[in-house]
Amino acid sequence: MQEYQAFWAWAEKQVYAANLNWSKVERMAGLSNGAISKRARYQERPTEDTCTAIAMALKLPKTILFQKAGIIESGPDGDTPSMKEILDYFASLSPAHQQDVIEHAKALYALERAATPYRVDHPPIRA
Repeated sequence: MQEYQAFWAWAEKQVYAANLNWSKVERMAGLSNGAISKRARYQERPTEDTCTAIAMALKLPKTILFQKAGIIESGPDGDTPSMKEILDYFASLSPAHQQDVIEHAKALYALERAATPYRVDHPPIRA
């Protein structure tokens, strides 16, 4: 099935970049030997279990894989891939960490608005 070729190509790159292989991903997820690798080899539709296993192995939110596999729809038209990724990670955080992300984003925005370089060398903070 060529319609899933892009998903499998992307997933395989991610798995190998994480220094894993399909057998390791299957073991980590408690799936039978070949449960994922057979689907990848024959370019079959990835299942929710397959996507969940890959996400767990790669430490990614499973919604990223569900979207790439076509199991769930992507966000609104016009969203960039990086924005979708940020939102997926953000949704996985605790409320306290979500607030930290918001504060960090505000600080970065203020730096850019003030035309201040993104990275500034500061002396070490002494406690």
